Amino acid sequence: MNSPSAQENITASVRRLADDIRLEVKENMRGLRAELAASAESARAQARTSHKAPSREAGGTAAVLKEAEFTLQRFRDDLRVELRLSAARSGLDDVSLATLRTVLDQAATAIKQTLRQ
Repeated sequence: MNSPSAQENITASVRRLADDIRLEVKENMRGLRAELAASAESARAQARTSHKAPSREAGGTAAVLKEAEFTLQRFRDDLRVELRLSAARSGLDDVSLATLRTVLDQAATAIKQTLRQ
């Protein structure tokens, strides 16, 4: 008789379940590590920018430049965290990347035009 015994069927089922659980745990750990890295990056960014934005009263153009740079850095740090969290949760697709490029290119163009006036 060549048919597998009940014990063999149970053993094969347990192995499949164990393989599925291992794969799920591995994927969850990857996501947790990415979330942890994003949280650490957020904490570092927040620590760098936790001081108040520079006051414009401090000294004309230099103070305005410093505030603009502060704002730009905060924007970058915030989006970087969101980008990493999104990548950890569901990955990034070509549409998301294209949207990011398009919107940032448009923003850069508008800001450059404003600065050159």
